[in-house]
Amino acid sequence: MLILRTVTTSLLALLLIVLSLGYTPHVRAADADSDVHRLALIIGNSDYHHIRRLHTPANDAEDLSEKLQGLGFEVFKGIDMEQASMERLINRFMKRLNGTRDIGLFFYAGHAVQAAGENYLIPVDADVQGSYQLRYKTVPLRFILESMESHRTHNNAINIILLDASRNTPFTGFKSDSPGLAPLRPQGEAFIAYAAKPGDLTKESSGRNGMFTQYLLEHIGRHGEDINTLFNHVRRSVFTATKGEQRPWTANSLLHAFLFSPETTPQVAALSTADTTLQEKAIDTERKLVDVDNKKNIDTWIDPKTKIEFVKIPGGCFRMGGELYDERPIHKECVKDFWLGKYELTNQQYRLFRPDHDSGKYRHSVLNEDDQPVVNVSWKEMREFTRWLSRHGNGSFRLPTEVEWEYAARGGTTTKYHWGDAISSENANYSSTGSVHRTAQLFESVVASVGAFPPNPFGLHDMLGNVKEWTCSKLVANYRFSQRLWNRCDDSRDGIRVFRGGSWYSRPEHLRAAYRYGTQPHMKDNTIGARILREAP
Repeated sequence: MLILRTVTTSLLALLLIVLSLGYTPHVRAADADSDVHRLALIIGNSDYHHIRRLHTPANDAEDLSEKLQGLGFEVFKGIDMEQASMERLINRFMKRLNGTRDIGLFFYAGHAVQAAGENYLIPVDADVQGSYQLRYKTVPLRFILESMESHRTHNNAINIILLDASRNTPFTGFKSDSPGLAPLRPQGEAFIAYAAKPGDLTKESSGRNGMFTQYLLEHIGRHGEDINTLFNHVRRSVFTATKGEQRPWTANSLLHAFLFSPETTPQVAALSTADTTLQEKAIDTERKLVDVDNKKNIDTWIDPKTKIEFVKIPGGCFRMGGELYDERPIHKECVKDFWLGKYELTNQQYRLFRPDHDSGKYRHSVLNEDDQPVVNVSWKEMREFTRWLSRHGNGSFRLPTEVEWEYAARGGTTTKYHWGDAISSENANYSSTGSVHRTAQLFESVVASVGAFPPNPFGLHDMLGNVKEWTCSKLVANYRFSQRLWNRCDDSRDGIRVFRGGSWYSRPEHLRAAYRYGTQPHMKDNTIGARILREAP
């Protein structure tokens, strides 16, 4: 083993920079290239068959899944799950948790009851006539907790349990021992959070999310705050909003700090706070981006094999980034000419490559129409599609990089969205717009046919909203990294991949051109599709 007896001045200076930025090896970073892996199991049950329906849990699960994906989690999501499907999803999650992952998170929103000191999560098909049936017709919370603990393969592994389920007993055939949920003792290194303290009930929310989840979503994006500080904010917010009637409760046996969204990461470049501030002030005063000329004379080309219509995007420079930590610092990027799909890739076009593809449905909404964007496709499948397309000799095709995607989405503008800083149902397909693509009775959106909304200045439709779009870039925590992964394609099989643009189930702030997400390259979701890039000859 080599022992370094001297430390050069340059190395010492670099060490001081890193320490000044607050990096500690015990802090969990959001770096996709580090050896820290994050897995989340998210379940929201609303549409119960035999007991009172709930209007917020499905929304809670959808919104938190999207938030966690943006924080580097690989998400296993279940909405309105019957007992059998719920158990299958749990088993899939546990298999992925086994062996290589060191952070596991479980979130549940829906009905739950306690009996004899045990907590039981209620599937949507449960018809329980007495407490003796709970163990057979529900999912015991202890089963999930003990399974997660048994899969801890590292001494520093962390389990996080979040429960928004402290409601009145829903069954009429019997009463549980006590209102709300029974207290849990964390085992190993774990953090547990209830929407209300054990034995208490939550206040029903009239909004989109449960009260606890609403403020969890609001505060989980705070950067540089450990999990205890984060939930102190959540607790105070809920307590204030309910006038003291609901107080979230936590139990903690963590030995290491954990940050959902860390302030710094190991690969931070030597950029001081002062330099960043000066740079951002300069950007605020220099608002002119690339000058897009002749917008009315847009060049297009149609691929003869798939009939995908491409728009020529003129090269230029722009200011990339936004207001959140993982979108900073705002900085200059330049791109060369390229061609980009005028619309998102459709089911009809993708089925030329894979005839048996099924985009599925969301509750009562079909996602399989020919002119709807293809969804439930992984990054790996999109890579194979572009390789297949390139083999037909009509050009070189791939997914866009993050830089190319944001440049195209902005279309020469500097505002949050290419149409301005405000948003309405006339601009894009997103959640709770009141647009024709929303079924008000079920409080849900569906995927619109491509081209249903106005194009941006480059002539591209649905760059923001409708479905999220895969890029070929690996996700890094922010733009301070010395490795400029956001500006190049990475064809390797590992690493979290970025998708952009927001979807039919996204909130308005997630449609901003600068907003970034990421998930594992094998993952599929009914909100994620793609837009194809053709390289300029």
